[in-house]
Amino acid sequence: MTAYAVGELARLAGVTVWTLRHYHDIGLLEPAHVDANGYRSYGEEHLLRLQPLLIHRELGIPLG
Repeated sequence: MTAYAVGELARLAGVTVWTLRHYHDIGLLEPAHVDANGYRSYGEEHLLRLQPLLIHRELGIPLG
């Protein structure tokens, strides 16, 4: 399984780290693991879960 740090996933998805943290905070995209120091890590399946969120955001459809 490939693991991505929050910055790597943000770069791949074309969003900011803040966006991914926000999605985590509101329960839309839970990381695979959060280290004791708060670092989040994600897997390839998170890229797939992120796609519909980004499409909705692009279309102006509320995520809530």
